[in-house]
Amino acid sequence: MRTYVGEGATVVTHSTNVPYFEKTLAIRERVLGADHTETGYAAYNLGWLYGDLAQYEKAIGYLVRSQAIWEKAQGPEHSDVAYALDQQASRQQLAHVDDRHQAAVAFLDAAQADRHTLLIPDPVEEFMGVGAGRQRHGQ
Repeated sequence: MRTYVGEGATVVTHSTNVPYFEKTLAIRERVLGADHTETGYAAYNLGWLYGDLAQYEKAIGYLVRSQAIWEKAQGPEHSDVAYALDQQASRQQLAHVDDRHQAAVAFLDAAQADRHTLLIPDPVEEFMGVGAGRQRHGQ
């Protein structure tokens, strides 16, 4: 859970908020229509929330949807379109970083399983200048 305080408001991001954001989007679609700018805001907010919850695929989908709505309703040069594009780029970068992190964790897990090939410096020995970087077998 993340809490943001800014511009006189506190926003708490938590997965329990997702149903409320989804319901808001559904109501705006039903009442205002799928192409209304307010529907775009609801889609954008849902994308922002999913991005903050590290569900980047879902986030990008809603952000692309808000961009399309706003481009159609307000034109491609509108600031709302720029916000949607900015958030898409941010979430794509985070998704890439998350993928790389998961790959690194998998690599380290595999290395831990095969510890005899992993160089593990002993902090005390390194400080004392003895045995720094020696290979440990089965420890």
